[in-house]
Amino acid sequence: MGNCFDCTWFDPGFSPSSKGYCERYRQYYYGNESACSNFKDKNYNSPSLCYITTVVHEVLGKDDKCKTMQNLRFLRDEFMQKDEKFSEILKEYDTVGPVIAGYIDKEKDKDFCSTIYDIYLVKISNEIEDKNYLKAITDYEQMTTNLAIYYGVSMEEANEIRNYDHTKGGHGKVYILKGVK
Repeated sequence: MGNCFDCTWFDPGFSPSSKGYCERYRQYYYGNESACSNFKDKNYNSPSLCYITTVVHEVLGKDDKCKTMQNLRFLRDEFMQKDEKFSEILKEYDTVGPVIAGYIDKEKDKDFCSTIYDIYLVKISNEIEDKNYLKAITDYEQMTTNLAIYYGVSMEEANEIRNYDHTKGGHGKVYILKGVK
């Protein structure tokens, strides 16, 4: 683990030895202090914020518009984003997804990504084709949880987000409703 200066939560001062603001704890720390357990390495960013795109397209080299990706986008766009009861699942994905994508992109382990693809993504895609949307959503949520556990990514951050806009969720980026306090 690194120091505060190397964490995505940290808004640095002028140098690693000066104080900067930690957005996670809303306090000032020296950049050269040892990082806490919520450390998120700034260097672990994938070109994609979506770990599913990272697995399918960037590591496995499949077409970004393949049937599996189209089915997953259909599930996200036509069901999950349109129903507020899926807001927490989308929020968790948007919170931990970019960190998971960073780890997957850094490792570029084709065998591991093939396992994710075969065990989760193809299964979820088939459930969508069979119109078993609730089962697909449950498996989608389980996949995200399992990968967060595997990579040691805390899902607690999602609980702290207020006014999340689920209608834009599932892209690996958190959107907040405008004008809501």
